[in-house]
Amino acid sequence: LLTSINDLYSWYNTLIKQLKPKPAIFQTVLTQITKDKKTDEEKIKAIYYWVQDNIRYIAFEDGVAAFKPDEAQDVFDKRYGDCKGMANLTREMLRAAGYDARLTWIGTRRIMYDQTVPSIAIYNHMICTVILNGKKYYLDATEKYMPFGENALRIQDRPVMIEDGNQFIQDKVTGSDLSRDVDFREINVSLNGETLEGKYAVTLKGEAKKNFLYSYHYTKTDKRKEFMENFISSGNDKIKTTDIKLPDLEERSGSLDMTSSAVFKSAVSSFNKEHYIDIDPFKTFRDWEIKDTRQGDIDFGEKINRKLSVTLTVPKGYTVSDVPENVQITDPAFSFSLAYKVTGDKIVYTREIIIPDGVIRKKSFESWNAAVSKLKKAYESQLVLKN
Repeated sequence: LLTSINDLYSWYNTLIKQLKPKPAIFQTVLTQITKDKKTDEEKIKAIYYWVQDNIRYIAFEDGVAAFKPDEAQDVFDKRYGDCKGMANLTREMLRAAGYDARLTWIGTRRIMYDQTVPSIAIYNHMICTVILNGKKYYLDATEKYMPFGENALRIQDRPVMIEDGNQFIQDKVTGSDLSRDVDFREINVSLNGETLEGKYAVTLKGEAKKNFLYSYHYTKTDKRKEFMENFISSGNDKIKTTDIKLPDLEERSGSLDMTSSAVFKSAVSSFNKEHYIDIDPFKTFRDWEIKDTRQGDIDFGEKINRKLSVTLTVPKGYTVSDVPENVQITDPAFSFSLAYKVTGDKIVYTREIIIPDGVIRKKSFESWNAAVSKLKKAYESQLVLKN
């Protein structure tokens, strides 16, 4: 039945032509959310965020509903919809505001084939494309905390089919570089007996920020304090945090920065006048050896770019007796880096773990396990001070 991608679009187009939008139903809300916005980008952003915030994503598919979008006014009234319904509501609200908005079919990263295969299976998702001053903005309202102008990893670098009357536009969602997705933790500590105490700051960007906001907002209110403590400590019950300061957790753009005071218990072991310091409280990926029986790739759903910096102030009267060796492991699929630097009375430990594609494929399992074994050994090395 489908001999080419053109046939697929022709069928999709027959479904789209059946839609009968009634923008008057949401005109009052549309006027309200755009009334204070001055620029086109501000208005588009306001509409996009309104759909993100007010329409609950429910993947309901039944018969032709798996391919035909729900009416925009019905999604608006029900306050829920699947990806097609949310994309259609986004399109109709933008059109009612005077913008060139179009439905767009896309296959996410979980689809292992593309438009060269003429099949209804190549598109498992729908988004909205708005064209402003010749530039395409891809709006995926199911990604609740993704800022305007950015896209989730699952649709990056994926081909799209954009409606264009009886024709269609072929394009591809632009990917982001690694610097967009960051989980950076910075710690400044000093010794106090067998503990390290000091200030702790976390910076999240991109997918790391979006995932945090999802988890935080979908945690029950009375459990959020516990959630935050667990997030900051990475599940290490020997890390105690106080005075946690959070930014505006409704702000999508930019980085998310939070701070706290922290105590790292049992981080120091003393014998006579030697003090052995366990300077990395998280030891990320220490126990991530992959079993031989695993058959499928490991997909983290985000580009892994995790950084840690710990600055230890050496107390007066103490000297640095032993510093572990730096470790650098580089593979096309990942890299691990641990480094120590002594400057004056400061010891700076930095650790960086990068998985640029967010996937460890089966062919890399052996090299991954060898690297994790070296990483685990490096984590066991301790900094030594004397007094």
